[in-house]
Amino acid sequence: GKGKKKKKKVNPKSMIKNIPEETTESSSTDEKIMVLDDKGTAKEKNDNSSSLDQSKRAITYENEAEFDQRNPLLYKRAPHRTFLPRTLLTMTSFHTAYWTWYVLDFIPAMNVNITSSAVDDPSLYIVDPTVGYVGLGLAIFMSIGSWVYPSYLISEVRSAEGTSGGLYIKTHKLPFVTVPQNPGTLYRRKEVTIDNTKDVTKILYDLNGDLRLFNGHLGLRSNDQKANLLLDIRDGEEEVLMEDVLLNSLLKNGVGKAPVKRRK
Repeated sequence: GKGKKKKKKVNPKSMIKNIPEETTESSSTDEKIMVLDDKGTAKEKNDNSSSLDQSKRAITYENEAEFDQRNPLLYKRAPHRTFLPRTLLTMTSFHTAYWTWYVLDFIPAMNVNITSSAVDDPSLYIVDPTVGYVGLGLAIFMSIGSWVYPSYLISEVRSAEGTSGGLYIKTHKLPFVTVPQNPGTLYRRKEVTIDNTKDVTKILYDLNGDLRLFNGHLGLRSNDQKANLLLDIRDGEEEVLMEDVLLNSLLKNGVGKAPVKRRK
């Protein structure tokens, strides 16, 4: 009849417009992390683009002390052990400078009388230039190695808050081989792992899963580096602070059910 009101059609989509869409497991790892720059102020680091409202899950730190507290230190290379790479860097730099002078100044000065004469006979050279070129080439090669080594040598490793097995990793800063003041590079789980299978076997079986007993350079493969990062362990009791957490983060599948025997 006339008293009945016409029912209004409802769009089912309008009823769920305020309900957030479900996200996949892969997108749940996307996050915006607030870290500290060299001046101690906060800045954003976007690891990847996502349609999610990342600001709701941002991690912020008031200062460096709070960052250190909420991201526990797992490994710290002994400060006194920077002497060797610093010495190597200094010596190779002077070595390269010497051979550069030898080639550009000393050899021409010694052979000036012959090279300026009408007959330029290499057999009459007082100093053979080939010796200088070979020496300079080797010096440059050694100098490059001494400069590259500290940039891949890990100084600190921290557990990254808000991630499952993520790590903050610092390498040394050139030219004085110092520890940078920034938080380091953030690696999510499986983005940095132990590269050598033999090293993994040695740690899990021979060392009973105790990373503190490892001695030497442990190569770590990462997604953003052309060469392996180097975790140099010499005094594990002092340098490796949380060996279980660190080892679990550096293994592709974690410790899992590996036959690890802990020391008493």
